[in-house]
Amino acid sequence: MARQAGQSAADRTADLTGRRILVTLYEKRGQGVSYEEFFQVVKSGRNRDNIRKHISAIREAFREFDEDFDRIENIPMPGFRWSDESPDDVRR
Repeated sequence: MARQAGQSAADRTADLTGRRILVTLYEKRGQGVSYEEFFQVVKSGRNRDNIRKHISAIREAFREFDEDFDRIENIPMPGFRWSDESPDDVRR
């Protein structure tokens, strides 16, 4: 079921840049992805603000299917990370 929701959320991330960012995050899940790495997969709008806007849109798309979605973590300075653990699991 989670996989189905994930695919639907990916479909909701309609633009190609957002999909490229999502694929990059998921392929490197558990690892940090720097802004520089994101800049390699986007064709235009190569700036931090644009990346943050796409990440926000991706989160919103997933939250339409799972209001508790929290797999995309901010990493101060370098970028973002897709986590396979919820923050509650990490704190225990």
